[in-house]
Amino acid sequence: MHKAKETDIYQAILKTAKSYFIQYLEEEFYLYAQEGQYLIQLWVAHMLLEFGNPSQKLAAKLLAIIKSYSSDYSASGYTLNPAVAQQETEWLHNYLK
Repeated sequence: MHKAKETDIYQAILKTAKSYFIQYLEEEFYLYAQEGQYLIQLWVAHMLLEFGNPSQKLAAKLLAIIKSYSSDYSASGYTLNPAVAQQETEWLHNYLK
């Protein structure tokens, strides 16, 4: 996740995210988590937890998304990037302390 945060696309999404958050539109921004492209769901979850103020119910959904990326295998059995899985496992460990 650290290298991803340095990309132009991540920074563009973060700028958009913050424009939602200053208007208290976390639930609306969460709709982007429905996007099927790899990592978009993950980025949305991180942005909401790190920069937004999600409700407890929404935070639980976001943590579930991150947990799904912390395994080498998706729920459908596809192999995920092991480096991403390791980063997300570490992030969860630190976040849940």
